[in-house]
Amino acid sequence: MVKSWWMYNPADADLSTLDFSGIRKGVLTPRNRRSHLDEKLLLTIEEAAQRLGIGRSHAYIYVMRGELPSVKLGRARRVPAVELEIFVERLRAEHVA
Repeated sequence: MVKSWWMYNPADADLSTLDFSGIRKGVLTPRNRRSHLDEKLLLTIEEAAQRLGIGRSHAYIYVMRGELPSVKLGRARRVPAVELEIFVERLRAEHVA
């Protein structure tokens, strides 16, 4: 019997019996789950700061000033991922001019 990847038991030593033919792009597997997390549409302020390479405190300052747009979900505040690129382009334009 050929095992599919979701029936894999780490204790199995014989990897040649695994069938990876059913894996399609867009299907979360243990291998691509990490890359899926990097594609989130809404980020926490801490995650946005990490992706921008700035400190958490500076990210909060930019959000509270309105320079880095955010949305409110209940009590949580999130930064749309697309806004990060717009923010960086705006900073680049300000420093070039």
